[in-house]
Amino acid sequence: MGRSRFAERLKATGLFWLAMMQICSASESKTGCSVPAALTRFDLPLKQTAYRLVSRQPLTIVALGSSSTAGAGASALENTYPSRLVVELAQFFPSLRISVLNSGINGDQAADMLARFGSSVAANHPDLVLWQLGTNAVL
Repeated sequence: MGRSRFAERLKATGLFWLAMMQICSASESKTGCSVPAALTRFDLPLKQTAYRLVSRQPLTIVALGSSSTAGAGASALENTYPSRLVVELAQFFPSLRISVLNSGINGDQAADMLARFGSSVAANHPDLVLWQLGTNAVL
């Protein structure tokens, strides 16, 4: 597996576990859901995301970033991490409408993303934003 494909899977897996932690903590008494102990150290409450999932409401996720988000290095558009994320989430929540919008642009830096935040993110009224930034600044 190539480095970029591994990174895509790692991002999707990380988001999934963060969402699952929130869902489980919001519904633990009803579902008996448990979170692996190693993941409980995160103090990143995704309360709105958890609420929408638990209450079975549609969920909109916007992935903002540069080439890692846009899919540079992915073998096809459906293999970008936002595309893979929606497939993975659909497997865990088959009855929910979950949208993952890919707002990645190759070469973008943080200032570029901030400049288009209104049109690329806010205009879509997301429940969750995944923001990959800093890579191009380092390069």
